[in-house]
This record gives sequence, C-alpha cells and structure tokens, in this order.
Amino acid sequence: MKHWIALAVLLLFYVSQTYSAIDLSAFELEKITVEIKGEVTNPGIYHVEQDACYEDVIALAGGITKNASLDAINLSKRVVHESVIVIPKIQSTCISLNQASEEELMRLTGVGAATAKRIIAYRTTTPFQTIEDVMKVKGIKEKLFQKMKDDLCL
Repeated sequence: MKHWIALAVLLLFYVSQTYSAIDLSAFELEKITVEIKGEVTNPGIYHVEQDACYEDVIALAGGITKNASLDAINLSKRVVHESVIVIPKIQSTCISLNQASEEELMRLTGVGAATAKRIIAYRTTTPFQTIEDVMKVKGIKEKLFQKMKDDLCL
C-alpha cells in the first residue's frame, strides 16, 4: 500500500511539472488590428481580441464625440482584422430664416420665444436676403449670430 501511495505522489508530481511547462498563451485569443476614425475621442489603430465588437473598439477610442451619429452603426457587429470603422457626424439640417416656424426657430442656440417672434415679424415685412440679415432683428448681435450661423439658411 505504501508503494502505491509513493507511486501516486510521484505521478502527481510528474503531471504537475509537465502541465506547468505548457505555454498557455497558445490558448489565448489572437489580437486583430482595427482602425477607427470619425467622431470618436481618440481615432487611431487599435489591437483587439478576435471576438471584439464595434462597441468595444469605440470604448477603446475614448467613446464618441457630441457630434457623432450612431444611427447607422450596429454596435454589436464583430470587427474583422484590418477593418476600418467610421463614426459619422450628425447631419445637421438648417433652419430657414424665411420659412421656419416659431418652434423651429427656438431650436437655434440663444433663441427663445420672444426672439423667434421678432424674426417672424421682421421677415413678414422684409424677407432675409442673407443669413447675416438676422442681425437686423432686435436682440440679435454678432455674438449670438456666431453661435447660430452654422444652423441657418434662407
């Protein structure tokens, strides 16, 4: 019986030494290379696990910017080696000075109900010829115009 115990101990010792020498890195997932650009905080090239998805790569890139549009992006889609992910910018729709409703005008930065009503009153007598003409409306000066100009059209 003592021989069997000694033999079992020797066998366990041999097995433990053999398995500790195995390179377990062979069982790890290989990394793949993915590029991400567009509306992310840190665009660039990232090395991710083979089973990574778009959401994982976006997180590695520091997340999306405030101008990002994820409407056409499938965040659960798996990435493939050497793929490129482009996060698009929100397509802004301009607000027409000559046609927008009061509610639409109030979406402009710094424009409340009173200013929107003044814009509508102005355009009923004199249609806007340029977007800069909005500064002729009482209460809209250069500083406010600079905040809203990218969202304006005629």
